[in-house]
Amino acid sequence: MAMAPEAAHGGGRDGERARAIQQAIFDNASHLIIATDEAGTIIDVNPAAERALGYARLELVGKTTPIVIHDRDEVVAEAARLSAELGEPVAAGFETFVALARRGQPVEREWTYIRKDGTRFPVLLAVTALPGRNGQPIGFVGISTDLTERKAHERAVIETQAAVLARRKAESDSHAKTHFLAAASHDLRQPLQSALLFASALAPHVTSERGASMVSSLEKSLNALRSLLDRLLDISKLDAGEVTPRVGPLPASRLFDELNDAYAPRAAARGLGWRVSAVPATLRSDPELLGRILRNLIENALRYTEQGSVALEARVEGAYLVVDVNDTGPGIAPEHQEAIFREFHRLQRPDSGGERGLGLGLAIVRRLATLLGHPLTLRSRVGQGSVFTVRVPLNEVPAPADAAPADRDEPDGGGSTVLVIEDDALVRAALVAMIRQWGYDPHEAASWPEAKAWLDAAARPPEVVVTDYHLPDGATGIGVLKALAARPGPVPRGILLTGETAASLLREAQALGCTVLHKPIMPAALHRALAGEDAVAAV
Repeated sequence: MAMAPEAAHGGGRDGERARAIQQAIFDNASHLIIATDEAGTIIDVNPAAERALGYARLELVGKTTPIVIHDRDEVVAEAARLSAELGEPVAAGFETFVALARRGQPVEREWTYIRKDGTRFPVLLAVTALPGRNGQPIGFVGISTDLTERKAHERAVIETQAAVLARRKAESDSHAKTHFLAAASHDLRQPLQSALLFASALAPHVTSERGASMVSSLEKSLNALRSLLDRLLDISKLDAGEVTPRVGPLPASRLFDELNDAYAPRAAARGLGWRVSAVPATLRSDPELLGRILRNLIENALRYTEQGSVALEARVEGAYLVVDVNDTGPGIAPEHQEAIFREFHRLQRPDSGGERGLGLGLAIVRRLATLLGHPLTLRSRVGQGSVFTVRVPLNEVPAPADAAPADRDEPDGGGSTVLVIEDDALVRAALVAMIRQWGYDPHEAASWPEAKAWLDAAARPPEVVVTDYHLPDGATGIGVLKALAARPGPVPRGILLTGETAASLLREAQALGCTVLHKPIMPAALHRALAGEDAVAAV
């Protein structure tokens, strides 16, 4: 490092040693060191500066000032700031770096250095004046620390913190949504529950053809409303981890026949072709959840297909039945093919026949497919339609033949005693009417104290207790079933009716060995539960 005579140490071995130490520091320091004369011309740079900046020493020494390695806009901005701070003009050039050092003030700030190849990197620059014998600066030394790694670490920390905050917010939003839906579900389901049960109880008493047709239409409308409500609340149940697949052998023909019966009329009503291509196979899946996946896909296809056809097709590939839902609709652009599986995402389709989805169907489909372990894929081209594919594992052993469906009007309860505990008078009346129609001997109570009074007076306990979860005075159906289990004598089977979706509730019910039916309850589900076919199940 070239040094001004005035800055050199005295002669002798001590002076020689001091100069050797300074040179060793200058040559081996990891910091970038640039020395200038009092006018700003570079008089030396150390090897670290050469390596970092990409300049050879001789390209800089005696030929330029440090301005060549600085961002001009930063220099101009700093000159303006210093001019305001010092109350006198500071030129936007070399003087910007040394104005404070000339005045004996410490100088340290961040700058952007520009390499010979034009790339940039951040540094922390400290500038020190070299005083002459008269006290005036005879030069300056700038020592810079490369901040690239530190800045990268800071960015990583900030990004990590932002990601954590975003995840917490997303979890909080999801929890709030799930909590709201769970809390609202009971109130949303109660009126629909009454209507469903009364409609089912009414059907056997309507004998005219026109009246029976109207009751049938009423039941279909109520079931459609139930399906709509279930679609909204399914998100809550799936996110809460409440849905437990009940996997077993499932004849593909039965599932495809049900879908054909349900959707062939709807396709015809829209003037669309409808084709079902099934193969004889037995699947291993949950019939309810798989059916919901395919119904959602078919409903979307019918909603958005204006002309052409919708097809439900299947083929065996290895250990899987590959099920395709094809349509000749408008297709889905590549940029939307992932987004459509997010909840509340709806494509702008003004030509969908006046029908508007909730933007929940495909979100539910993906969650259910993931839950079942059934791979789900989409192929689509704008203007040519879409194909949604579900791969369902085959069952190694064929399913037993379906039993003939029982007549729903046939009494089969055998006069067994059933105690119904429900505080909603309409729902209670509908439940009692339905249960009596099935050949049971129902008794009713609006609260636990009322039920307890009946139990104390009864000659024998009931075979089954059907109870709502929410009861008056803070009582719960779980508490009722526990109290029944603690009474002497045979313990009745429990059926818990609820709109709640908390996982803890299902665990408590399972511990008690009771059946859980989620509202609004389908009469067929209640019928099966009373017969003991759905023990320890969540419907």
